[in-house]
Amino acid sequence: PRNAASGISQRLDSKYSQYCTLFAVDLFPNNNDLTTESQKIDLLKKYGFTPVESFLCSDLSKVEKIYQDFLSHKRNSYPYEIDGLVVKINDLNLQNKLGFKNLRPKGQVAYKFPPDTTQTRVLEVNWETGPMGTITPVAKVEPISLSGAII
Repeated sequence: PRNAASGISQRLDSKYSQYCTLFAVDLFPNNNDLTTESQKIDLLKKYGFTPVESFLCSDLSKVEKIYQDFLSHKRNSYPYEIDGLVVKINDLNLQNKLGFKNLRPKGQVAYKFPPDTTQTRVLEVNWETGPMGTITPVAKVEPISLSGAII
């Protein structure tokens, strides 16, 4: 589903877009009326968007507990695939003061989940020669489902 949504969103026409749902992850207001991330989420709801699930945490132990909950069971029961969580400082003025480093906001941190893994069987190995004469082994494997894709 995640790979399909990515492909559909990049189409020049709207074919298959009726099968996608938009989940709003952020809002960039034109004014300074909003002072917190919580207010941005409330405004998204008011405008009729479905924002991603959010939690207001007062300390890092609560952040760790939420991460562990997602990792242990909540991630697999979600209606869509997620690869991690984003922790943001609620105070937008403080986020702005912290600024950016390498185009990434310093007031936000992404915590990725470990990648999904599984096992399969190698059915055969073919040797392919590239345009520059490089010989590369290419394995044909028994098809498996991993992260919503058949490999």
